[in-house]
Amino acid sequence: MLTRLITCSLLVSLASQAAANCDVPASLVGKTMINVADPHYSPSNPNAGNLLRLKLDEGRYQLEVLGTEVVSSGDYVYRKYAHDLGQLVMQEVYQGEPVHYTLTLVCETGRRGTFVFSQQSGPIKPDIRQNTGRYTLSH
Repeated sequence: MLTRLITCSLLVSLASQAAANCDVPASLVGKTMINVADPHYSPSNPNAGNLLRLKLDEGRYQLEVLGTEVVSSGDYVYRKYAHDLGQLVMQEVYQGEPVHYTLTLVCETGRRGTFVFSQQSGPIKPDIRQNTGRYTLSH
């Protein structure tokens, strides 16, 4: 419950900082996203500070932790909730265990912005965790 309250408060704060002229995409099919998770927000997150490349197809994604051998893939659903707010709901199997997480996007421009990562389950501890970071979209 506290995690959801913190997430909602953070999203409201981020949305209020978003530029009035930005739009998150209506669809992410065919897009590539480069993300960097804030190393200070949640240093226990194993990907904090790393660059991640997320390639999105129709309902499927491939995630690479750049500079490492880590590559995973899974399914996603994307929803645009407002002109400046969208969310990916993602799931995969990693190291034989299911992983469920969301990536909530708040744009600054049509190509970049801030994200909130919230993981609900996974094999790497802590398995329930959050982080924030920056994203950049390309085609």
